[in-house]
Amino acid sequence: MKLKFALFIALIYSIILTSCCDKKEAPIPPATRTVLVYMVAYNTLGQSSYDYRDLQEMYQAATNDGFNGGRLIVYHAPASGAPMLKEVTPNGIIELKQYDNNTYSIDSVRMKQVIADTKAIAPALDYGLILWSHANAWLENSSSEDEHKYLSIGGEQLLNPNAFGDDRGHYMKIPTLAKTLGHNQFSFIYFDCCLMASVEVCYELRHAAPYIIASGTEIPANGMPYHINTPLFFANPPMLKEAAQSTFNHYNSYSGSSRTCTMSLIATQGLDSLASITRQIFASTDTLITKKDIQTYDFNLQSLYDMKQYIHTLKPDSTLLTEWDETLDQIVEYSAHTPSIFNRLNMVNYCGLGCYITNYPTDANYRGYRNQAWWNDVVKYKYQK
Repeated sequence: MKLKFALFIALIYSIILTSCCDKKEAPIPPATRTVLVYMVAYNTLGQSSYDYRDLQEMYQAATNDGFNGGRLIVYHAPASGAPMLKEVTPNGIIELKQYDNNTYSIDSVRMKQVIADTKAIAPALDYGLILWSHANAWLENSSSEDEHKYLSIGGEQLLNPNAFGDDRGHYMKIPTLAKTLGHNQFSFIYFDCCLMASVEVCYELRHAAPYIIASGTEIPANGMPYHINTPLFFANPPMLKEAAQSTFNHYNSYSGSSRTCTMSLIATQGLDSLASITRQIFASTDTLITKKDIQTYDFNLQSLYDMKQYIHTLKPDSTLLTEWDETLDQIVEYSAHTPSIFNRLNMVNYCGLGCYITNYPTDANYRGYRNQAWWNDVVKYKYQK
């Protein structure tokens, strides 16, 4: 009897354990939209606490308007301390997960991990991405020490980095960024950093998101006004043009050197068509360009120029030029510029999309230009006639 009773108790106990183990945690209901701010601040921006100021602006937006059923996740890699995944809520900024500093934030492995963690913690029907740091269009590392010095522009200390991000002097190349983001993970990418509204960058990332918001020139270290823009990202659909406009209006309302801003909203779907037409124009023209006659977007590198003025200066066939203009108008859904950038660079022409100009094949040896898809798919055919 004792043996039978003991077996009976063991059976009941195993049933209870099995039923407990079979219980699974209820899945997290998806948000309408999750926006990830990828904030790489282990640099001069973080040393000046611009990252914490922007976090407070995000919190201000959360308490004022909320996020319309969405969630705002921030990967914050500060100038001191460990990187942290955080969530901005009306009740405060919550720490979700800590990362080590052994992997750079601009490493593809880290970025992929953060995106995966964000989607697991804050699943959503739709995702947006904000890339926050220093940036310098497509330009890759150079051996020239002069091109790594800090610039003082309008009282701002700005680093002249290479491509996206600056994590302790390490950067991510744009082709690497494109491979890391993959295809159509995000409904938009907002670059809260300098010089990313270039055809080379947008073409490389054309499959990563249907829309890119960026500046063609240097931007103030304060960056985007998050307290104004954040709710716009959570509208259905996201109010991307309004976000670009509000950033521009924010800085255009200032005076002196503080009145400085360019903004662009790029629809990436048309970039393949622009590539095709541009390739035809290059194949049909032999005009050498005097670069000083073309509107430049950057101060010292002379590597970004107004793309529309450049193409028009080539004087291509009128039918091709009309087609090119119409395609550009479809791609650049919004562009705006102040009269100057930090009172040092006059802005007369701003079509919303910058580009590098090559007169000779050897010009492509500059700062990794041959690694860019725009060179390989478009520009190099200029020299294969």
